[in-house]
Amino acid sequence: MQIVGHDYVGDRSVGHHGLAGVATLIRAARQEAAEQGAACLLLDNGDLLQGNALGDQLAQMPVTPTHPLVACVNHLRYDGLGLGNHDLDHGLPYLRAVAGAIDMPLISTNLHLTDPGPLRRWAVVSCLLPAVGGHPSSTLQVGLLSVLPGRTAIWNREVLEDAAEIVSPLESLRSAALTLRAEGADLTVLLAHMGIPQKGEIAAEEDICALAQIEGIDAVITGHTHLRFPGADHGPRKGVDTQAGTLSNRPAAMPGFGGSDLAVLDLALERDARGGWRVSQHHSHLRDNSAQTLADPVVLSAARISHIGTRKHLEEVVGHTGRPLHNYFALAMPTPIDALTARAQAEVIRKGVAGTADSALPILAATAAHTAGGRGGPEHFLHIPPGAVQRRHIAGLVPYQNAVWALRITGADLRRRLEKAAEVFAPLGSATGPLLDPCRPPFHCDTIYGVTYA
Repeated sequence: MQIVGHDYVGDRSVGHHGLAGVATLIRAARQEAAEQGAACLLLDNGDLLQGNALGDQLAQMPVTPTHPLVACVNHLRYDGLGLGNHDLDHGLPYLRAVAGAIDMPLISTNLHLTDPGPLRRWAVVSCLLPAVGGHPSSTLQVGLLSVLPGRTAIWNREVLEDAAEIVSPLESLRSAALTLRAEGADLTVLLAHMGIPQKGEIAAEEDICALAQIEGIDAVITGHTHLRFPGADHGPRKGVDTQAGTLSNRPAAMPGFGGSDLAVLDLALERDARGGWRVSQHHSHLRDNSAQTLADPVVLSAARISHIGTRKHLEEVVGHTGRPLHNYFALAMPTPIDALTARAQAEVIRKGVAGTADSALPILAATAAHTAGGRGGPEHFLHIPPGAVQRRHIAGLVPYQNAVWALRITGADLRRRLEKAAEVFAPLGSATGPLLDPCRPPFHCDTIYGVTYA
């Protein structure tokens, strides 16, 4: 979530107007389509409900038509929304309430809920094709599918336990794509909330290229990894054309994150031998939501009171520090921020196991370098100056709605975890080569407190 383009931890602009800026790009794209006599659909690929302190505040509000998030998506007239893994962070009741309040379907094909409420496994939306070239106007039925990463079952276990199951994306899409065709879909768009494997990464069962080539899938919007596609963010890999913008020869796009871009998939259609529609040509590109992009006043107005309230809430002083706390060089050495976080985690677990057989075990605390440059940019670090500690500083320490968990592990388990953390470093090679692997985000690197590094 990034409605107004504000960094609530640093209390500063992110360099663009977030969804309010994207709204302006959407309006321009729709106008272009109208002038060209083309149909137009607006879709979102997930993580719309969570992502910053404003999202946390909105999750505590009653979900009504004036709820800022609901008001914004209804104003923009989306045709369909896919679900991201972080959309589950605030719990299923909030998710169902939002799904029931918005004017478009909220879809997740591989999330099987015991009580789905208004959430949908798939949807078919109608799109009017204008009369062109002597051909009369006609109605195109577009199927919408959406999948989450399979590991969402682990990441959001406390939310989903006994209430939902995450099914294999591959198997769920194979079945759903056939169902959509049977229900009359002429074309099907996949909203895949998962990234494009980088060169050298092992393709998972949910490899987006494998999903894209499923029979019945015609175009793909992907995401989750905060990168851009087409473009230079991805290197060469089988099935990935970074110039043409295709995955397994299907038109595809990934629009960055936090409202950084609007992805535009222009599809030219023609009739096939059986009289159905197929994509004959396409153009995939991203439109940058720059600082010069004007903000949509309706979006700003919808979020204004909550935005001001969130900033005020985060100004509250909750403690003091006599020295600066930061996480600079978190990938090279322990930092004061990580030490503080580890100490807090260990204290929670120590209290939790007090009086049990586990109280005699040593307590190790793992901290991830979740805010240490990387894909967030060179200013993506934490710094708390000496003096008052505000809620916004704490929000930076814990950016997601994560729970504190304790596991009993062996020395072999610990060694494997440390080896996995070390994968953020580039393989040994040239003395002048990079120290870090750009394909590995910093949050993959854990520092374990309570062990001695030799």
